[in-house]
Amino acid sequence: GIRDRLRALWEEAKTYLLPGERLLQCFIGVPGAIAVDGTILNSPNFPVLNGWNLDRFALDCGIACYTDTIGFAVIRGETCGVPVDTVAAILDWSEGFGVTFAQNGQQLLFPAPGARRYHGLWDFGHIRYKLDGRRCNCGKAGCLEAYIGGVALLEQHPELSCRTVKQLAELLRSGHSEACGFFADAVRIMTEALYPALELLGVEVIILCGTLRDAFEVFRPIFQNALEKFYTPEEIGAFSIRSGGESFPTLSHGAALTARQYFLSPEAIGRYRGLGQSALQNSNQ
Repeated sequence: GIRDRLRALWEEAKTYLLPGERLLQCFIGVPGAIAVDGTILNSPNFPVLNGWNLDRFALDCGIACYTDTIGFAVIRGETCGVPVDTVAAILDWSEGFGVTFAQNGQQLLFPAPGARRYHGLWDFGHIRYKLDGRRCNCGKAGCLEAYIGGVALLEQHPELSCRTVKQLAELLRSGHSEACGFFADAVRIMTEALYPALELLGVEVIILCGTLRDAFEVFRPIFQNALEKFYTPEEIGAFSIRSGGESFPTLSHGAALTARQYFLSPEAIGRYRGLGQSALQNSNQ
């Protein structure tokens, strides 16, 4: 069914192209790590996609395609105003939970040379929080996302009247005591998991995006309070903690910027695709 839907999308896209024209902006969210050749190496939320070569699939449909994770659109859309050389952590807190780390408009990758397992910063929501813990949508047990992802929070608190993450954000904004209470616990769990990466990567800007960005004013003081376990007040004050942009226009803007760079200098953007050249070489070996 997924393959048929993708094929139908490509066929529809082709009807809009005149002879000699190229499609410069179109993206489908495929969470996970994608190699330089378009092969999906790890797609935890959509395991049926693992191993697909999206570049080859697109060419079979008659469209030249540049394939990568949606992370590039997120990074370029969310970090337009971030100063040069500044490291940003982009927290995507919606139905699930993920973190993207970026500098100068590029994703920071962290595969060790010769690594046998391709787990890294892109899998942040799927690091283990508890051994033999709650079952995660990725198929594993005990993932961080299984405890603090938006859907996981709703599953653990069925007593709430809300049934969607958007409704949860509205409850938080209204000051609902019970919702704010367990959300504060989730923020503390997230902060403890995030702290080593903040230190190792020298993060200076933290951006909250996703559905729960609507509750940013609730999130920020809780997050700053949680940081007190690791930082002095002066150090906390040095962080720039901000709300991300509205999802669709921000992603569209980021996708357009990515398409523009690929069109103008494809050899440059190729160095940053998927897991990066070093991981691709390792996988070929």
